[in-house]
Amino acid sequence: MHYLEEMVWVAYYRKQKKPFNPYSPEAKEQQIHWVEHAGKTYAVIQNVNGILAVYQVRNDYSLKEIDINWFKTHVLKAESSK
Repeated sequence: MHYLEEMVWVAYYRKQKKPFNPYSPEAKEQQIHWVEHAGKTYAVIQNVNGILAVYQVRNDYSLKEIDINWFKTHVLKAESSK
């Protein structure tokens, strides 16, 4: 597992107040999708029900949690109109 990917999972599970276990059945149903938009990189955690969390990867490789609704209206909408 890539270091940045692991950081995203740890941040997500820390928010959920659960221990990070990449081999749990729940984790196997979730995927990280990487989105590049306007010079920024976003890590999007999704499962079959939709987007669970979004993190912006900063230049120093730290993560900033992004509001899901903001991401949908500003980034996904802009990407789909290309």
